[in-house]
Amino acid sequence: MLFGVPASKAATTELQTKEDKETINAIFTEIGYPGEASSMVSLTRLKLNPSKTTTNPPPLRMTLADFAFNYVTIEEILCAARKLKESEKFKKVFINRDLTTVEIVQLKQLIATRNDLNKKLEASNGTSSIATYRYGIRNDRVVKVALEKRLN
Repeated sequence: MLFGVPASKAATTELQTKEDKETINAIFTEIGYPGEASSMVSLTRLKLNPSKTTTNPPPLRMTLADFAFNYVTIEEILCAARKLKESEKFKKVFINRDLTTVEIVQLKQLIATRNDLNKKLEASNGTSSIATYRYGIRNDRVVKVALEKRLN
């Protein structure tokens, strides 16, 4: 799943799909995997929920061929996708796995738990002390994550 990819303004769906594929090729080139986008089997832009008002473009669901993973795993692509944060052109784009409904519910619960624990941590630390850790989500669990020491 690709989130934040700008929507095409082309008139026909064929042209929109073509522009989306070109954008994805540029994204994969940006993260250092230019050949992987060529093994794309299907590309579908999901429809937005009409009850929600959002300015974000609808996400794209991309399916890669099985042979694409002979040399590169999905984890390597997801790790490389972190480079998009520093990109000028694709700063708002991020790549994630396609989650099932159950996985989405579990992830939302983990996020709520993590946020509550971090708020409690900030409240207990106050402004006088500096925290050495925060809570994060790793392997479907909320765990303490050590903060890097900052050099002044």
